[in-house]
Amino acid sequence: MNQAIQFVDRYTYIADRKAIQFEAIVSGLIVYCFIKHDGEHVEEYLNHNRFDLEDQATELIENEEYNELGEIWLK
Repeated sequence: MNQAIQFVDRYTYIADRKAIQFEAIVSGLIVYCFIKHDGEHVEEYLNHNRFDLEDQATELIENEEYNELGEIWLK
């Protein structure tokens, strides 16, 4: 586990973007991470996938796969 990356225990569904947003703190800076989602059963989805999402986000952050807005989008 990378100690320089920590995840905030807060997930938000952003309807305009049709995605779940969560935040990572990377060396003191906030990085917004997103995963496309239809908005249904968000809590259940997160209960089953939270750690996998964080692992995938960690890998993308380590590989510096940010978009032009400095966000990380999981696949």
